[in-house]
Amino acid sequence: MQQVTVAVVDSGVDSTHPDLAYAGGQTWVREPSEGRPGDMVDAGVDFYGHGTHIAGIIGARNNGAGVVGVAPSVPIYSLKVLDGAGQGALSDALDAVKWAASNEGHALNIKVINLSIASYVSPAEDDYSDALEVVCDVFQEASDAGILVVTSAGNYQESLLNYLPAACPTVAAVTSIDPAAGTPSAYSNWLPANASDAAQARVIAAPGNGVLSTMSIQREASRYR
Repeated sequence: MQQVTVAVVDSGVDSTHPDLAYAGGQTWVREPSEGRPGDMVDAGVDFYGHGTHIAGIIGARNNGAGVVGVAPSVPIYSLKVLDGAGQGALSDALDAVKWAASNEGHALNIKVINLSIASYVSPAEDDYSDALEVVCDVFQEASDAGILVVTSAGNYQESLLNYLPAACPTVAAVTSIDPAAGTPSAYSNWLPANASDAAQARVIAAPGNGVLSTMSIQREASRYR
């Protein structure tokens, strides 16, 4: 049986981190961030740190050091769409998802994509339905290819249905809870109480406050935060 690979669409993943099973990467970042001296477009370099943090939550090794991920030692494939300042384009994230759903992604056995990006779209705008269709079609394509896409609900304290890709019907959207308080995180987006049964079936909540994970060497000398 072939090992499943998880793709992380984010700011890159530190390819040298000893607690991660880095399997390679692709980049859609064209220029380094001017605000991060030394920043690189390489998918295995993460000056922002977010992608490496996500990667550890997913797959940090169970080796007696640092932290342990949800799926210890799972191969992590970096699809870099954010620069060292955390800036990027939704179009690049969509291209990364398309790539993962293509024959190239299939050859790597990418079966899960994590995409912790939220882009605002107002339901009041005339082109809301068109924007939803264009974006969500990409995630439907990934679903049809047998890939589970897990996305952030967003951190803007409002309905996740105002954000893409969380609003798309084929993704699993994750809201945040504060485990210490036993309540939703103050910053997290949420699903309206009157949402459809289908929407409720694909939205889950997970701890989001004070989560320790791996960190890129560019952001933290200890490599954990």
